[in-house]
Amino acid sequence: SGLPVVQCYGMTETCSQFVALSAEEAPYHLGSVGKPLFTTQLRLVGEHHEIEIQTPALTPGYLNQPAKFAAKHDGDWYRTGDVGHFDEDGFLYVDGRLDEMIISGGENIFPAEVENVLRQYPGIQEIAVVGRNDQQWGAVPVAVVVSKHPVDFQQLEAFGREHLAHYKVPKFYLQTDALPKNASGKVQKFRLQDLVANA
Repeated sequence: SGLPVVQCYGMTETCSQFVALSAEEAPYHLGSVGKPLFTTQLRLVGEHHEIEIQTPALTPGYLNQPAKFAAKHDGDWYRTGDVGHFDEDGFLYVDGRLDEMIISGGENIFPAEVENVLRQYPGIQEIAVVGRNDQQWGAVPVAVVVSKHPVDFQQLEAFGREHLAHYKVPKFYLQTDALPKNASGKVQKFRLQDLVANA
């Protein structure tokens, strides 16, 4: 006890974090992952503000996959696949994964934002949001929830409408015993997409 908790942001390709939020700054920048560490440069690129980095900590490549590694580069910059924004003080916020973005009726929805809101609803243990093809909207968000008790989806939807833009509120809900995860504990959303497609 008494040890400070430091929020940070990094990836396997950089061996560790390359952005960190000090314990002293954390109360003033809730939700931020912090500022770049020494020798790291960041920029936001394109319509969706993909986070790109330059850092000497970056791996020299993927084993026996040079083409895959080259495809992750934008000149001298490495494309993280994450999207984010800076606040007025230069602190970085990660909004979600570019490959998880749902485009519904021309609006961009990042599942992480929706999950962070709906996770606050009483009784929700875990939640994951994925897109499902829709004839009218192109795609719609679907929430898969884990709870010890039956979830009142009408109430959960009403909670979402209080805290999210209307187009970000999931159109369908499913309850399951557990979310599929890989060995490192990350939710396997491709398996959830198969689940919601057949629901």
